[in-house]
Amino acid sequence: MLDGFFNCTWWVAASAICWLGGGVQPACRDRQEMFGNDAPIWRFIAGSRAQEDPIASRKAAGGSFLMEVYPALALPSFNPAFSGRDKIPRYNPANRKKFRHEDWVAVVDTVRAQAKTIECEALVMWCDKLLNVDAPKKCNQDMLDAAICLLVAIQ
Repeated sequence: MLDGFFNCTWWVAASAICWLGGGVQPACRDRQEMFGNDAPIWRFIAGSRAQEDPIASRKAAGGSFLMEVYPALALPSFNPAFSGRDKIPRYNPANRKKFRHEDWVAVVDTVRAQAKTIECEALVMWCDKLLNVDAPKKCNQDMLDAAICLLVAIQ
């Protein structure tokens, strides 16, 4: 039952992200390099003993739940400059044709501002260091996306 629900929510998220000017790919186990059966994410999920039930999570008074976060959808809620048709920041350094350093800085600044809002000094300091990276790499973007997901979970 939930497989259909998650497939449906992915299409809704993908449509919104496309409208913003970005792209998203589903977590498909067929993509061995990212989500294959041996990928660490599956051991993490199994070890977490968390439920994959977004409906129950909204009503629960306790427990652990998993939720899928799309950084591209979170960013407009953190920074109005990223809201609107084709306003998504281009901060993936692996995509050299579309990467814009000013977008990279804007996303890091946005994460830093959110970290200040929740008084997470360690994340603020991490963002300060990330702003000093002259040529960000894909691993930097992956960590930045993880920080965005953390902020969504906290909020």
